Amino acid sequence: MAVISGAAFGPGGEGFIRCCYATSMKDIAEALTRMDNFLTNLQKKKERNEL
Repeated sequence: MAVISGAAFGPGGEGFIRCCYATSMKDIAEALTRMDNFLTNLQKKKERNEL
């Protein structure tokens, strides 16, 4: 799974991301779970001023 800035697709894409994939639904679900975990941990670090 790849995540690309929406800005690469023109001004209407600003503030969005585009997810590109060519795999099974199982692998997509795993990728989304990992992204969720990463973003949750990142937010917690920001709240604790660790970044």
